Amino acid sequence: MTDTKDKLETLDKIISTKYMTYSSQLQYVLSRISGVTTNHFKLMPNGSDTATANQIVRIALPQNSLVNLKSFALHFDAEITSAAGVGRLPPGIGIGSLIERVEVSVGGLQIAAGSNFYNVLAMAKQAVMGDYCDPVLGHSEVIRNKSYVKSGAVADYENKGSYVVNKFEGFLGSVSPSIVDLGLLPEMVISITLAGNNVCIDATDALLDFTKGATSAAPVYKLTNIYATVECMGMSDGTYEAMVAQQMSQVGYVELPFKNYLSFQDNTQSNVKFSVASQSISRIWIVHRADNFADPSGAIGITGYLPPAGNDVSGVSQNDFLNTLDYNKEKYTSNYLNFPTVGAGVKHWLTINGAMVPQWQASECDMIEITKNSVLGHKNQMRHGFLTQTDNYSVYCVRLNLPESEHANSITGMDTRGTNAQMFYNMAGLSAAKNVNIFVECDSSLRIGAAQAAEVLA
Repeated sequence: MTDTKDKLETLDKIISTKYMTYSSQLQYVLSRISGVTTNHFKLMPNGSDTATANQIVRIALPQNSLVNLKSFALHFDAEITSAAGVGRLPPGIGIGSLIERVEVSVGGLQIAAGSNFYNVLAMAKQAVMGDYCDPVLGHSEVIRNKSYVKSGAVADYENKGSYVVNKFEGFLGSVSPSIVDLGLLPEMVISITLAGNNVCIDATDALLDFTKGATSAAPVYKLTNIYATVECMGMSDGTYEAMVAQQMSQVGYVELPFKNYLSFQDNTQSNVKFSVASQSISRIWIVHRADNFADPSGAIGITGYLPPAGNDVSGVSQNDFLNTLDYNKEKYTSNYLNFPTVGAGVKHWLTINGAMVPQWQASECDMIEITKNSVLGHKNQMRHGFLTQTDNYSVYCVRLNLPESEHANSITGMDTRGTNAQMFYNMAGLSAAKNVNIFVECDSSLRIGAAQAAEVLA
């Protein structure tokens, strides 16, 4: 019986190898998995379903279930409620501009502690890779006068609207495979810390002078009717359980790789020093921030986009690039999520254990090209030009792993465990100190053993 099984497995390998030599357009191969069921579940937070700035929302995932973690979505109604000043919600709620931190834990063990400035990281990646906020369920643009989410005009405050955060950075958005058997782990809890009110926009005179400075404290936002949804699956034929049991018996654990981010911040005229001990550093993200990013502010007009017809909105370049690229519309951001260049002519480079990365003092154009070569999938925004990029989206990325290695679940980044890796982000030619956020993207892995044992390799 064993010999027959071995012969069949060998024949299957030969056939599979032969098929791989042909184009997929010529292969008559079909895989069947029977007994699959799927359903979506609504998850209520542990505690109140209402939250305001800086509070934490905790949601437990279903136990003893096959859960598609990439389907996890946070639902809520958001509105501006302050009496001291009128306001608008920031852009990009669909990718978490109201989220400061996302932590994932199982049975009290932190799988992903989450980095501070989660919203800055999410918006920075969008600045480089292009918009991926759903305009139907997200909040992809700043609302100046009339909401595209809630019918009726916006008066002093942004009306309550329903939104969904359905794309997450870190563990939830990158764990592979994304369908995880939570029966192998203690209870998994997602803890979401909300951002401060200063991410919102003062809109004292939205019709005539939307981009002028704040006249009062930052507008106050509020989330109500908070809940989450997630997709769960079932497989009745026992194949999945047998596969996991075989992996456990042979290796002793199953291993799930995921992305983890560490954040650093400094105000400097020369360099930012940071150090990370990780099994794999895959990318370093560099975000330049406005000098007063933490202060209440009016809307920031994105360079080159149009003001509203018939109005003189200060701070917005009128008709500068009309009828080219995607400029024939209004576009704003909040001061907190504005990323202006540190200055023309400034040179940039990283120093890692004494080695220059890249191997010269790079110009702004050099860094933008390196960034395009560094992002996963070479996915770059294609809607605006150089001046807009430098004025409002000055974000760099430097890759330290093999290209596209994540697609093959390969960990190929820089291993700094057991070494005192000294890293610097350097700038030459600055006339004054500037705010810089550094995000170090690491390849971590969750090892799941017998009896719900778990450990994290950072």
